[in-house]
Amino acid sequence: MINEVIHKAVDLLKDQTGCKVRFHDKCGDANDFDGYLELINNQQTYKWVVQFKNELTANYLLRLKDLANNIKKGRQLIIITGYANPGIRKQLRKMEIDFLDAAGNAFMRQDIVFIKIDGHQRLAEPEKLKNRAFTNAGLKVLFYFLYDPVNVNKTIREIAADTDTALDTVHKTMNALIQMKHILKVNEKEYRLIHAKELLDRWIQDYELKLKTRIFIGTFRFARKEDELQWKNIKLDKEETFWGGETAGAILTNYLNPEFLTLYTTCTKNELAEKYKLLPDAKGIVMVYNKFWKFKHTENNTVPAILAYTDLITTGDDRCIETAKIIYNELLAVKYH
Repeated sequence: MINEVIHKAVDLLKDQTGCKVRFHDKCGDANDFDGYLELINNQQTYKWVVQFKNELTANYLLRLKDLANNIKKGRQLIIITGYANPGIRKQLRKMEIDFLDAAGNAFMRQDIVFIKIDGHQRLAEPEKLKNRAFTNAGLKVLFYFLYDPVNVNKTIREIAADTDTALDTVHKTMNALIQMKHILKVNEKEYRLIHAKELLDRWIQDYELKLKTRIFIGTFRFARKEDELQWKNIKLDKEETFWGGETAGAILTNYLNPEFLTLYTTCTKNELAEKYKLLPDAKGIVMVYNKFWKFKHTENNTVPAILAYTDLITTGDDRCIETAKIIYNELLAVKYH
């Protein structure tokens, strides 16, 4: 399977660039690598050390910087994958890590070589693989289960109320997760969420691509400039508004000095202006999203840790990713292992 995907990606790169490209499955750097890639342009040969990953997840990105730094001097890393979704591609470019996928997307830089091919979509999945777990509404239900795996044992009505979704959505999402073997029926009264770490990775990808774009309210600035620096002193209504993203990361870990401020809220734009003196501004540093959950969570004035982790790990910023690691290790790992 590895060679099949890699050769498909290589063939597409040849077709799109006109360059000679070869993959060699022997690599002298370390057993961790899957080979090396050669690209010949204007009689000049460029080489990359290849790491293959059939599916790229946000969590996998955590170790890529270390992987790139561990390559012998004079070599450059390239990730070859079956498909890198738009969010993952954006993160890899921010991290300055080269990649190539079997859908035809590529980002490669070495000396005078610069290749950026973007916008190719994964081939449609067979109909039988489609399910309701990863629709926008299904993602809300899945978020509830990932926040606390015990929630899979709530009644359909309780789950629907806590996630603000329809009973039918909950029912279909549960069935889909059972079919995918992410929910195990222990007995007539008990279910268990399994392979939760894998499910979290998939949720992060689909949340970033689907739900997050739907709940985005807009970019704002504070009417009072000093509020940007003293954001921790702003009293949020704990029933309706919570810090997310870098701001949540700063609160939960005391490790990050946020460049951008993020809020999740049930407020309208008029209420944001009245309560928090927030004004719409395309150049503002405050990103505001609709709060998409109804259940109460233990975090005081931040979004649930799983959402803060998601916001941070998908930025591609080194400091944010380090903060995401801390949140995962200290607050989330026990749930998923």
